[in-house]
Amino acid sequence: SEYFYSVDKDMSYKQALQTVYEDYKNVKEKKDELQEQLNVAQNEVDEEEKNKEVIETVSSFEEKGNYEKALSVLNGVEDKTPEMELLLVDITGKFETQIIDKASDLQGEGKYDEAVEVINNALKVLPNSNSLISKKEKVVAEKPQNFMDVCEPYETSYNYEKYINGETFQMSGQDRTNGFTIMGYDNQALANLDGKYKELSFDVGHVDGAEMLDATLSIYLDGVFYQSYDIKADALPISVQIPLEGKKQIKFFTKDGRSVAMYSTVLGFADMVIR
Repeated sequence: SEYFYSVDKDMSYKQALQTVYEDYKNVKEKKDELQEQLNVAQNEVDEEEKNKEVIETVSSFEEKGNYEKALSVLNGVEDKTPEMELLLVDITGKFETQIIDKASDLQGEGKYDEAVEVINNALKVLPNSNSLISKKEKVVAEKPQNFMDVCEPYETSYNYEKYINGETFQMSGQDRTNGFTIMGYDNQALANLDGKYKELSFDVGHVDGAEMLDATLSIYLDGVFYQSYDIKADALPISVQIPLEGKKQIKFFTKDGRSVAMYSTVLGFADMVIR
């Protein structure tokens, strides 16, 4: 028979069976090999279709500006193609820019806590993003804080009194808080800035009920004279803004011209906000 061409007529029955068996095994091995090649080819086709679907989904999210979902899809792929790797880099940059712009808008509206929350949520997607980490640090650093909470004077003289947690004193008939009062007789208050802040703003004026004396407030930064301000006893408080970039210490020095503290006036510092 043509199906048993390997069998010779001179073979014994046993030899013939063995030969037929070997032929069958060779055919089966060849078939298995072909089937394996077919499976590999099919898997490659399936993987290609799957990758195409991933890229289409990612591109759809990208077009809508939904970079977070696009990144989620890409990060869910274990073996990324070169095209996916390029998409990942591109969309990561767009997502960082989107978050930083949104945080900046909130910051511009004075919504510092909301800006930090936006960045924190984004960091759950990109925990190692230097751009987002840096932006968060800047937002936190620029958030207005109560001076008395973070930089309360550590060295004072002559009747220093602090006013926090709703405690008030009066200037020009109004209750004021978040600051301190000191006498005007060659008095000073020193505060440690630790080089962390950019600006200090506050109102300063004559405290109601104190001696009606004009005084001078002089500001020193790191021991160097910065500026002086005339505080009139019969005038409204003045608003002061002091740049602090890189400064480590601030000194408030008051002088009302009196030779003894007993007859000195009192100056008040209120709404002290540091950024």
